Amino acid sequence: MAREFSKSKYWLRNGRMNHKRFVEMEEEEIALIPRCTGEISGQPCRNHVFRCTVCGNYGCMHEMAEICSEQGFAKEACLNCGAADTYVPITG
Repeated sequence: MAREFSKSKYWLRNGRMNHKRFVEMEEEEIALIPRCTGEISGQPCRNHVFRCTVCGNYGCMHEMAEICSEQGFAKEACLNCGAADTYVPITG
């Protein structure tokens, strides 16, 4: 069985990890990406959810840290491990 990180419930795709970049995806694939369930100032976030290829952290992406309650990336850097440009979209 594949290893699952404690914070992640979306990071696997049919038993294998998704390594396709967001810009390489077609419209049909983008429509399948889960949306963030976090909140921004009491409103739902609904941004796309990404996964870090280094540590497995997942969450949405914003320009600044601590914007969303489920945020995982700020300015394309992982908030868990600090690695830059290591995010890939999660497909459901």
